[in-house]
Amino acid sequence: MIIVAPIPLALDPAELAAALGMAPADAQAIAASAGAVLRPAGAFDRVEPGRLEGSIPRDSFLSASGSEWIAAVLTLGVNPQTPWTGFPSPEAWPRFIDWTLGRALDFLAYRIRLYLKPLSKVPGLRFNPGCPDLPESARAVLLTLFGPETLDRLRFDSRDAHQTANLVMVYAVADRELDPALNPCLACARKDCLGRRH
Repeated sequence: MIIVAPIPLALDPAELAAALGMAPADAQAIAASAGAVLRPAGAFDRVEPGRLEGSIPRDSFLSASGSEWIAAVLTLGVNPQTPWTGFPSPEAWPRFIDWTLGRALDFLAYRIRLYLKPLSKVPGLRFNPGCPDLPESARAVLLTLFGPETLDRLRFDSRDAHQTANLVMVYAVADRELDPALNPCLACARKDCLGRRH
């Protein structure tokens, strides 16, 4: 198992202001405080064959992609429902969490890519519980792969069932980059899921 903690986040005030639609002074205050409040961290590991037996539909894209997968967890280490004291724009808090989550996901995917490179493999599509190819029931199974000690170390909040700031996911492992035209998300009816946002 690979622990990635902390995950570095470079919060540029100008980019933050543009992304969240807030005043530059507020974005500057958030960027200055975030390092002392956020605790982004993650972990990932290759999934042994059979560990997810029964959790992934046999007719799913994930099953069809092969039997090599990487399970991962990611947390921002904060309560996604409550802005920290002094957060200058409380109405922008949900957008800030989502925006920050995207950057943390990018870094975790980068680390997974580095891990797979010596094996001549690449991370394929990412699936989160609740996706048609990865039922919500798989969430509990995936968390057991990491165990309470690892989750506690990461400050992962397993009660965050909506995956607002605490994510559980599976990456398909591939021999080459996926043709974007074959992405099953293109035919999915869901438009507001995590996969579409990030």
